[in-house]
Amino acid sequence: MEGGLEGPSLSAAARIIAAADAYDTMMRPRVFRDALKAADALLELDRCSGTPFDPQGVQVLKTLVAVDWRCSAMNAHECA
Repeated sequence: MEGGLEGPSLSAAARIIAAADAYDTMMRPRVFRDALKAADALLELDRCSGTPFDPQGVQVLKTLVAVDWRCSAMNAHECA
């Protein structure tokens, strides 16, 4: 990426946010396509992990999504 941050100069938080932003975008319908299902969006992030997305950022996002799925299936007080 010319003129931008990449690699070690990009914070861990920024790497996670980049993956989360892409995940959120894939989960929303667009004029040119329907919204992806969560599992399909995660597969796409896996496919692109290491190229536009940092593998560690993708892994952290996948962990957070898995926790969110478990918590949505339980009562909120069990996840606090």
